[in-house]
Amino acid sequence: MKIKLLQVLFALAVFTLASSADSAQTKKFTAVDLQKLRWIEGTWRGTGDVDKPFFERYRFENNSVLAVDSFEDETLER
Repeated sequence: MKIKLLQVLFALAVFTLASSADSAQTKKFTAVDLQKLRWIEGTWRGTGDVDKPFFERYRFENNSVLAVDSFEDETLER
């Protein structure tokens, strides 16, 4: 009986986590949410868990579109 209950609880936990992951992937951002990111506009040199830095440019095309350009190096040509 205990094993059966544990199996049911485990299945319920997996289902709950899967449902949460699905809803997180379908989250939509509003224009108001996007406006909170105005500080990111510009050209950036970033680092992280990669061997070499990355280069990106963020620009607002309008109130609901944030365009991101990625470049190979600091020349920002390609």
